[in-house]
Amino acid sequence: MIRDRLIRIFFIPLLGIFIPLISGFYNYQSFSISKLIAANCFSIFVSFCVWNGGCWIIYKFRFRLQKNPFFQIFLLCVLTTLYAAISATSLCYLWLFFTTRGGTDWQIILKNTEVVSITVVMFTLIYEILFLSSEKEIEYTKSRQLDTALTKAQLTILKNELDPHFMYNALNTLSYLVKKDVEKSEDFIARLSEVYRYFLANKNKEYVTLQEELNFIDQYFFLLQLRYEDKIKLKKELANHDLNAITILPCALQILVENAIKHNNFSETQPLSIKISINEENILVVNTKSPTKIPHYSTKVGLSNLKARYELACNKAIKVESGRNYFAVRLPLLKSA
Repeated sequence: MIRDRLIRIFFIPLLGIFIPLISGFYNYQSFSISKLIAANCFSIFVSFCVWNGGCWIIYKFRFRLQKNPFFQIFLLCVLTTLYAAISATSLCYLWLFFTTRGGTDWQIILKNTEVVSITVVMFTLIYEILFLSSEKEIEYTKSRQLDTALTKAQLTILKNELDPHFMYNALNTLSYLVKKDVEKSEDFIARLSEVYRYFLANKNKEYVTLQEELNFIDQYFFLLQLRYEDKIKLKKELANHDLNAITILPCALQILVENAIKHNNFSETQPLSIKISINEENILVVNTKSPTKIPHYSTKVGLSNLKARYELACNKAIKVESGRNYFAVRLPLLKSA
């Protein structure tokens, strides 16, 4: 419903004064001051009756009519105009009947009714256009709210996928260390608790700073080196960038590092090299490529999860390049507010 209290306060008196002037309903030259005041008060009363009655018809019948907006507007114009013509004609007749002692000029009454009807049609159209615009805006707002809620729900699902995915890979590593080196396995457990704390602290965040993510990667990579030692290497080229002014999705780099290790062969003589760098548009993660020939069980969550999260969170796509000797992923550079 359109809140039109101010519109009524302004236009009801205005139309009550100007419609008789336009239609020539009153002969003001013969009026005394008292009769002029009485005539204007009566015209404002007529305007009040026509306006409020028309509004009642609009609000009463709008939702009972067909959903076709053009037919709805047409029918409301007919109903409000019919009501306005009947009420204006009746009230004007009464005015002339009592002020001219029974002498009524129907030509003047009908001309006044014609002006009233045209005015009512104009204002009905304005009301309906405003109402439909307001209704469309409300529907658009609701639609955006639903889309936002759905996006958040989908992101929550994707984020929740990361915990079991990370734990699956961490427990595999721990199982290996327990069999090979008990001392290292104890150190791994201690470091793992620190890494998992990062997951919990950022579980409900949409973004973290690149500095926070890189600090996490340092901890995570230390875990990996407990198992793989010098078989893996990490290099960062981040000079001349404010890492606290750049944001990234939580665990984005961790997923890429994990994928590099999972899908490649490496050794002390041919280590896996991972490099993280930044340009004007992307965070670039590149690793040397030597695909493993041994089938590796995968939850198939990592990279697909990351792609989906970027599309939902910031409507941007990550780019993947696969060359003969390298594999690269470009993450869109997100500036913090």
